[in-house]
Amino acid sequence: MIDSIIFDLDGTLWDSTQIVPLAWNRVLENRSDVKFRASRRNLQKLFGMPLPVIASIIFPELPREEQLSLMDECCQMEHAYLLEHPGSLFAGVRETLPLLASRYPLYIVSNCEAGYAEVFLKATGLGEYFQGHLCPGDTGLYKADNIRRMIEEHGLSCPVYLGDTAGDEEACRAARIPFLFAGYGFGQAHTYSDIVPDFSVLPDVIDRLDGQLSRQVLAADAPRAIFQRFNPSVWERREHYFYYMNQIKTRYNLNIQLDVTSLIQTVREQRLHFFPAMLYLVMRCVNHTKEYRTSCSSDGSPGYWSYCHPSYTVFHKDDHTFSDIWSIYTDSFREFYGNVLRDIAAYGSRKGVKGKEGRPDNFIPVSSLPWLSFSSHGCDTFTESPMILPILLFGKYYEKDGRWYIPFSVSANHAAADGYHSAAFLNLLQEYAGQAPELLA
Repeated sequence: MIDSIIFDLDGTLWDSTQIVPLAWNRVLENRSDVKFRASRRNLQKLFGMPLPVIASIIFPELPREEQLSLMDECCQMEHAYLLEHPGSLFAGVRETLPLLASRYPLYIVSNCEAGYAEVFLKATGLGEYFQGHLCPGDTGLYKADNIRRMIEEHGLSCPVYLGDTAGDEEACRAARIPFLFAGYGFGQAHTYSDIVPDFSVLPDVIDRLDGQLSRQVLAADAPRAIFQRFNPSVWERREHYFYYMNQIKTRYNLNIQLDVTSLIQTVREQRLHFFPAMLYLVMRCVNHTKEYRTSCSSDGSPGYWSYCHPSYTVFHKDDHTFSDIWSIYTDSFREFYGNVLRDIAAYGSRKGVKGKEGRPDNFIPVSSLPWLSFSSHGCDTFTESPMILPILLFGKYYEKDGRWYIPFSVSANHAAADGYHSAAFLNLLQEYAGQAPELLA
């Protein structure tokens, strides 16, 4: 399943922050017009940022072109110095890379300058284990785009990335690949697919993640759904989550009358079925609301899915029972609409609670009550459940004063989403309903 590993460099494979200040300060000591002097402490805070950004931070008194020129001069001195005085590999890197390279192609994508990766590979003697590297100095692209380029150039289908900063986390999110957090490195991350506390345990972490990814259900050409664990040391809702999970176990319900005038007009004009069109807007909204994708991993760690599929009910008119089926979500309305219609045709007549087997872990339950325009709805159980994803319900639409409305209810777990997040979800859903002509085109 996992077919390759892409690495960050500084703070992930080695630490050059004891050596680089010596090189940079050889250049800077001749510049009385510049206040900055490099140290291990300030470079650890800067490494991982793109070089033009670093230059603007440390040389604010200089014009832009001179900032970049001086930065380049520092880097050239740095390269020469590191070849003679290499940085320090993190514990376990030299011993573990041969094992990893025997199982996966290895690559480097860093925000470093041109030539730096080559210096690293030559100075450490690790060049034989890597099949390629990219950086902004070579391509003019930043990390997310360089990750995408690496994937495309080498035909990678399921890579993972190991890095140590929030910038690495963001780049992986943009590139839609799993992010492994090097907890031993320089920086901090808010979420990650898993944490690597020591480089030597990386093979075990990848095996564990590989097992999770292999159980996923994918549409053709769809990205994998990635479960990102919250980093408890920086998660802003950590206290709230554990309070509502362990002390005051609370679900709450919100009910609104959603204006679906534009949606109904669009459905009628395009001769669409209402249910899959409404379901698309609901799931599009879910997949733009992180708190509504918050869940727990198999070991109980809180996190969120990069996207979710809908699990919904179909009604059997002959015996008045229902069955759950599910469909693959895609951002394309036409693809999603076709998925739902095909699943209803294939599984809609199957009896029993579960009409379609194989439902993935990243699902959202959505129900419809087309016989009633209700004004309120509550949802409760008598047993505890590990599921903290929301439960969504909509009813029968109706006309009032020339507008069309539909009752819509959310049942949310307070550990995952506060009232603010549910209000934002419902407001966004109303916005999407008004944009139906564009979204359902």
